[in-house]
Amino acid sequence: MKMLLLIISLLFQGCLFVPVYTSNKIPIHLFSKDKQIQASVNTIFNRRYEKDSYKNNIFMEAIEGKFAYSFANNYIVYTSLNYQESQGNHASDKFDEYFYFKHKYIEGGLGKFWNKKFGNKYGTIEFLLGYGNGFTKSHNESYVPILYSTSYEHEQLKLESYYHKYFAQINCGYSSKIIDGGLGLRFSRIVIDELNIIKQENCKAPENKRGYFLEPALMLRSGSENIKLETQLGFSLDLNKVDFEILPWYLSLGLHFKY
Repeated sequence: MKMLLLIISLLFQGCLFVPVYTSNKIPIHLFSKDKQIQASVNTIFNRRYEKDSYKNNIFMEAIEGKFAYSFANNYIVYTSLNYQESQGNHASDKFDEYFYFKHKYIEGGLGKFWNKKFGNKYGTIEFLLGYGNGFTKSHNESYVPILYSTSYEHEQLKLESYYHKYFAQINCGYSSKIIDGGLGLRFSRIVIDELNIIKQENCKAPENKRGYFLEPALMLRSGSENIKLETQLGFSLDLNKVDFEILPWYLSLGLHFKY
């Protein structure tokens, strides 16, 4: 009977949430001329979404920096860095859980922009191609209740992954001395080069090592001509239903510089 209850409980419980991939803040530059420098520093907020309702959802923070330059007939070169490390320990009468997530990512790209001036305002279209390299370390361990029993089941999954990202992106937007607004749409191909399962207990590890994502974003900036407060909302839409976990959205807040 105990074995039957254990099987039933595992059928109704989702596996642990152990993210392998999270979208970075995609760049929406909106360049207005050649020989222009742009840089930004942002705090990024995203959420660990737990499928099981009895577990907590956790907001996590990352920091991101970007540098971009326009040159020679409206071409763009840029690079960005992203670092994130979050952990939590939650206990209740229903479960006891430990969660840890670390993410390091760098990307660079080349592109071109086209704009049209309306007085002191610009309408801009940008196209970017690029490559990124990332590392994630995830660990989730919990004691969850077995249905119709006073016992608990121990679940654990700890892994490290190294991945490559290849992407194409198009941006469009409006910029002025006081306010900028833009939309970005990125198509990303993720290839997990190495997936190391460090600990695994009563939980299935991911097997799919390739994913395709559509990543839209909405950006708004406001301030002076050279320094603006910037916020951006972005999503990762899974196109091929990967079996590894992702952090599906982010919200950023920071400063943007243009000279």
